[in-house]
Amino acid sequence: MKRNYEFTSQRIREAMTAKNISIRDLARHTQLSYENARFIIHGKRRLPEPITRLVCEYLGVEQEEIERLRSFDEVNHHVSCVPPSFTPMERFWSALSEEHRQDLVCLARRWAAQDRTVKRTDERPEDDKCYAVGS
Repeated sequence: MKRNYEFTSQRIREAMTAKNISIRDLARHTQLSYENARFIIHGKRRLPEPITRLVCEYLGVEQEEIERLRSFDEVNHHVSCVPPSFTPMERFWSALSEEHRQDLVCLARRWAAQDRTVKRTDERPEDDKCYAVGS
């Protein structure tokens, strides 16, 4: 069966592995049945909103991160348009400082420009911070 809620389930599995938490432990501490916990962890069922806070507290994961991943899962489930290669970026975005987020966006712009093999020297705005570093 295709996983429908891959982003959320992957993050939950990572947190469980890091803390050596079993499916049974998660179910006991979050008011889920074992089967529901198992389906959620394997991406076959959506993490219910009322249980999200309990899961996040028990696993030590930011609730905001899980909610964002759950939203991604919903979009992917209904539209199937979220690229799988974006998963790592989304997972780490909330852990980055604003400065590092800007740096990452700048790098992506540069790489995209290189991949298009278009020189953008004539297009550089004076106040674009992306060109100030390493130009």
